[in-house]
Amino acid sequence: MTQQKVTPLNPAELRCRAEEQLRANRVNVRPPETTAELLRLLHELQVSRIELEMQNAALQAERDENLAYARLYDFAPVGYLSLDNNRTIRSINFIGAEFLGAERSLLTGRNFACFVAENDRSSFVDFLDRVVTSGDKEVCEVTLLDQAATPHFVRVEASVSPTGEECHVVLINITERKRLESEQQRQLQEISDLKQQLEAENVYLRAEIRDRLDPGKLIGASAALRQVLTQAELAAPTDTTVLIQGETGTGKELIARYLHQHSNRSRRNLCILSCAAIPANLLESELFGHEKGSFTGALDRRLGHFEVADQSTLFLDEIGELPLEAQAKLLRVLQEGEFCRVGSSRTIRTDVRIIAATNRNLADEVHEGRFREDLYYRLSVFPLTVPPLRERSEDIPSLVWAFVCELGAKMGKSITRINAREMTALQQYVWPGNIRELRNVIEHALIFSRGDTLQITLPATLHPSRRQSLLLHDVEYQHITEVLRSTNWRVDGPKGAARLLGLHPNTLHSRIKKLGISSQSATHDISYFIR
Repeated sequence: MTQQKVTPLNPAELRCRAEEQLRANRVNVRPPETTAELLRLLHELQVSRIELEMQNAALQAERDENLAYARLYDFAPVGYLSLDNNRTIRSINFIGAEFLGAERSLLTGRNFACFVAENDRSSFVDFLDRVVTSGDKEVCEVTLLDQAATPHFVRVEASVSPTGEECHVVLINITERKRLESEQQRQLQEISDLKQQLEAENVYLRAEIRDRLDPGKLIGASAALRQVLTQAELAAPTDTTVLIQGETGTGKELIARYLHQHSNRSRRNLCILSCAAIPANLLESELFGHEKGSFTGALDRRLGHFEVADQSTLFLDEIGELPLEAQAKLLRVLQEGEFCRVGSSRTIRTDVRIIAATNRNLADEVHEGRFREDLYYRLSVFPLTVPPLRERSEDIPSLVWAFVCELGAKMGKSITRINAREMTALQQYVWPGNIRELRNVIEHALIFSRGDTLQITLPATLHPSRRQSLLLHDVEYQHITEVLRSTNWRVDGPKGAARLLGLHPNTLHSRIKKLGISSQSATHDISYFIR
């Protein structure tokens, strides 16, 4: 490689260049007098230029770094704020301003606590005070409300600056996380509710299988029964509320099962609640359920019948026994299709078809003020009256043989014959207890029967010597005595015999005395079973 030849400058040229460089750098010094001094001065100038360039480069790098940090500060995916000791905003980045829904210039100088939701504000102020006092970094979660009152769930990380004059706050948006947690909680709650509903349905199903011997089979072909079944066939496919009325023991529950089995809800189990079998203070819990700890003894949350019977049918037996307070809440469910568990404010919607039954005259109960008139009209959209057994005596032979087969299989007895005279006597009896009483008579007869012939123990009123008299005196005697027996010889009161007979108590006392009725004579004359 060839080397370039450097031509040395003479002292005059060096002096000229030095003076030009001095003027360019505006250095107010005297001109050098010797060449050595000139060279030293040029060296110092060169070193100063190099140092100046290095300083400029460092300043530019610092400016670039500060610009990068500024961009990172402004466009970071989290909000950054600096607060003074009075919780006033000193600076805030773009994301923090977006959280609060305003321009940064409008937020400076405002109290940050005013953007915190009211229910979190006091705890958040305590949180900041604790950070300033301790100097430690701490974390909390609060709800921020922007200028449009839109809530934002944020995670707040706060720490104190080294000087102790500022509090640095980092805001992390956790709204989506909260939404997912809420959705997960809702799904878990729904799974828990469905699990409890399934468990409750299994309990009802096991009880139903244990207690039911015949799955709702209606026995008989009388005109009275056919008329009821025709009406039931019309109402079954609809979701209409049905009120089944009739004397005790007539089979109102079987009619309810028939309605459910022929409805569009038959894929689900029929849910049954006897209003007379539940204490008044627990009836609301049985209907609507309760939360854990809602009352003494509520050790766990429990689903009520309205939740268990969702998309199915709820049969309210003995609806006339429902207390007035529970009647009002039942009316709301029937009208709005929603209710709240005991001890909870959360509204639950339900789709339940109601079938109610009673052996009382609800119209009279409404008149006496014991039953709500609006609930009565709501229940009696489609009333059905089940005829008593005395009005369908032609069905008695079929019922007798059905009970003989059912109960005989349990007792291990095979009955193939029934005396015609005794069957006729059974058909002539008035059956105040209806089918339930007939079943008890057949069960009693099976116990005493030997061989293949049923030996029926006839009720006293079926005895030939007692069936010959049709005098008004005897009929009145028998009827008043049976009513007194059904009320345990109670005359006065809401459940007394006078109320059932529609008589004034003094009038009934007078007739009892006139007819010579007493509990001792009735026990002798109308004993329930005789050989």
